[in-house]
Amino acid sequence: MQALNNKIKHIVPVLAFLLAAAAPHSLALGGRANYLSHGPSAAAFGRGETACSAIGEQAAWFYNPSLLTPASGPAAYLSHFLLYEGSYYSFASASLPVKKFGFAVSALNLRSGDIELRNNIYDLPVVIQTNQSAFMLSFSGELKKHFAVRYGVNAKYLYMNLNNKTAGAIAADAGVSKRVESLKIFGSKCVLDSGISVSNALAPTLTLINDSETYPAIYKAGAALKIPTILRVYSFDYLSVYADLALEENLLNYYAGLEYSLSGMLFLRGGTYKNHYTAGLGYKNGSIQLDYSFDLGPFAGFNKLSLAYLFKSNASKKEIPRLKTKGELLLMKEAKKALKEAEKIKAGQDRDINSMFRSARKDYDNKRYLKAGDKFSEIVIKYPDCESAKEYFEKINSQMEDKSRDMGTSNFEELSYAKGYLNYRRKQLSEAINEWEKVLQINFKRTELDEYLLQAKAFLKDAEKQALEKQAEDAVSALYNDGTAEFDKNNYIACIKKMEAIETLCREKPFAKAVDWSRQAHDLINKCLTLLSKTVAKKTKSPSESEQVQPETEIDTAGADKKYNEGLVFYAQGKLFEAQKAWEIALRMNPAHEKAAKAIDRIQQQ
Repeated sequence: MQALNNKIKHIVPVLAFLLAAAAPHSLALGGRANYLSHGPSAAAFGRGETACSAIGEQAAWFYNPSLLTPASGPAAYLSHFLLYEGSYYSFASASLPVKKFGFAVSALNLRSGDIELRNNIYDLPVVIQTNQSAFMLSFSGELKKHFAVRYGVNAKYLYMNLNNKTAGAIAADAGVSKRVESLKIFGSKCVLDSGISVSNALAPTLTLINDSETYPAIYKAGAALKIPTILRVYSFDYLSVYADLALEENLLNYYAGLEYSLSGMLFLRGGTYKNHYTAGLGYKNGSIQLDYSFDLGPFAGFNKLSLAYLFKSNASKKEIPRLKTKGELLLMKEAKKALKEAEKIKAGQDRDINSMFRSARKDYDNKRYLKAGDKFSEIVIKYPDCESAKEYFEKINSQMEDKSRDMGTSNFEELSYAKGYLNYRRKQLSEAINEWEKVLQINFKRTELDEYLLQAKAFLKDAEKQALEKQAEDAVSALYNDGTAEFDKNNYIACIKKMEAIETLCREKPFAKAVDWSRQAHDLINKCLTLLSKTVAKKTKSPSESEQVQPETEIDTAGADKKYNEGLVFYAQGKLFEAQKAWEIALRMNPAHEKAAKAIDRIQQQ
């Protein structure tokens, strides 16, 4: 059954993406449009009216009601489109998450300007106006036990007023969507969103006097691929590619667009649909997001503007009850202080990492892989949680491995460079020197190698330096063996202390394979912390039900203080479950940690 689930859970994104990719071969133009065919999102219009898979975007549920979920908190959305002379399209909505579900109310209106009617050119004109509206109630949820597919419905009431002649009808929309976060493209973790929807599933018919108008069902499928472009390390920019298909009255139309996000604050958009080309800008600051878009074609007078306001979620307020006792107030005060200090430290680390990362990326882009590899490895050793540096370091090693095996290549420069790189990483410097000298005979302009040749030759002549490096690596190897032995005996605290000593040695006395040892130590620390959290005594479990673990023989005072402060940060952020978990680990590391014990008591009372 698990294997079946794994196969089925990707059906929605795969079908939607393939359908969108095949669209250019079946593109049909000139489809009839009505006021329910055009969505109210200025952001979507800026990228070619694509929104069938725009998860997390306000007003997206007009295109696909399942996109109402998830919602971070209550939100309000307004949009106003200036169309032909005097005509406009307006939309307003308010959304509210309730537990695991999403609810929204919306209203849209398409109003014409003054329209003059004459039987012949000499008659006095009769001025009329048209007014079309739709009122919607939206609901969405998630089937977590069924492949994590989101679903949603819109219930709509349509109303038309043509020169005081009115009509109304009921309609409904439905949709599903799915997110896949396990994709890797060019070594980067990407996100694929997809959706399928049907608008006017209950096809409404409006009758004015003797004329009836039936709004057809509109079937849509779409996909959005979000790709990180690493200009920074922790604050990524993203390039998103959107593609939608719409089937209306047997006519298939294709929509496509791009969106570039700069640090989640500034958005640049462009797109195309039905021989139209669109562009747009977006700006987000805190709770407010502004979007503007326009048509680049013959209707360049169309200006579309929207405003979204995201109210602060009450989740943290609900999660942390009102603090009553002096102890609770003191704990929160300490937690806020820890959070402020943690944010200050992280800001400093971000600046340091970004500076190092930019330098490494510059070398990588200029194919100076030796320098880039050394710089990325330095980041990994100093900041083990920097996944971007790890990915680039692995990418360089993988590229060099592939090139070194390609014995049929005619590019001997690249072949020798790759072999020299790998020998350098393995500390086989004599072999590396031989390969680098081959490269320089082919291309003397690779000045990077001149620098590394001097370093390698100097190292081979420096017996004392070689002895110190060997001594450092032997010490690290011994610590690792001792640590893994402690791990095998379930002495996780002792293992953590050994691994932390390895990380310190690798930082203070770097040697050829320091980055590999540092990564192994960091991974084992994380594994120990995970297992430690599972060995915390649970009052609700009997010894026979809980995992049997040999008692720790060591106390890690520094590690316990670190986990206690980590719990304080979680507590200040309103993450009570994570805070309690961190404090429980702190107690496992140091059973005499009074602050952690008291904090757990207070959080359980709350």
